[in-house]
Amino acid sequence: MDEQAKPRDKIGVPQGEPATVIAQPNQARAEQPATAQQLQNAETQIDVRMSAFERSMIRLTRAGVIIAAITLIIFFGQLYEMHEGGIDTSNLAGAAQTQATAATDFSGAADRIDTKIGQAETAVSQSAAPVEAAISNAEKDLHTMAASSQSSIQATQETMRQDNRAWVGVVDFTNIRLEVGTPATYTVIFTNSGKSPAIDVHGEATGQTVPKGQALKFVYFAPMGVPSDLTIQPDMRVGISPSTLTPLTDVMVNAVKSGDVTDYLYGRFTYKDVFSKIHHLTFCAYVKPDLTSYQWCSEYNTAD
Repeated sequence: MDEQAKPRDKIGVPQGEPATVIAQPNQARAEQPATAQQLQNAETQIDVRMSAFERSMIRLTRAGVIIAAITLIIFFGQLYEMHEGGIDTSNLAGAAQTQATAATDFSGAADRIDTKIGQAETAVSQSAAPVEAAISNAEKDLHTMAASSQSSIQATQETMRQDNRAWVGVVDFTNIRLEVGTPATYTVIFTNSGKSPAIDVHGEATGQTVPKGQALKFVYFAPMGVPSDLTIQPDMRVGISPSTLTPLTDVMVNAVKSGDVTDYLYGRFTYKDVFSKIHHLTFCAYVKPDLTSYQWCSEYNTAD
């Protein structure tokens, strides 16, 4: 049994190495198809026989294929994007050109608007002067109208006052007496011809004998009497009788009768109307040579 030769010794296969089976040409039995178990065993034997380096290379190759596929996909995607981007760029360029044209048109329109505004400002400036002149003239007219209206109102008020005020004046002289041995006397008749009372009537009266050919000077050196303040109602007649203190002599009376001297009677009074306005009046007359009548002087008979 020990002398029987072993197959490994016959073919010279080194100890420890798996023996390689060599099919004989005259093998009578045909090879059977590999079963699934045999294939699995073969793969297992292959995996066992592959070194770690070989397995790493396979994994790297697979990874490289995957990376290449991904790179190819990215490349085609970028190519597509570039193509589409080219179209979009063309569209953007067209849109930019359109916007540039629109901007140019807008700039031109803005320039035209500025020109129109400048023309409008010039027109307004040119038309402002006539307008200002018209306004100034209108203001002057308004001031004139206001002044005229004010004057008209004042005139109306003054007319109303004049129409309703008191009007006091001397209308007559009575009881004239120039007799020897007695003071000269006479009565001055006042009346109010207005429509309202004359208030606070007061004044003075006097007389003066002036030689023929001399001018009368209205002085009040010897008043013939100053009446008390009084009120004269409308249409009322009031008599005031001043007198001298010195009795008349025969020479004096005869001089008046002959006309060598003139005996003057005059006076001045003031009063207020119901509108509190002060009025003045003066009067003057002289005795005729008949010693009973009088004549108004050519001056000093005034009233306001």
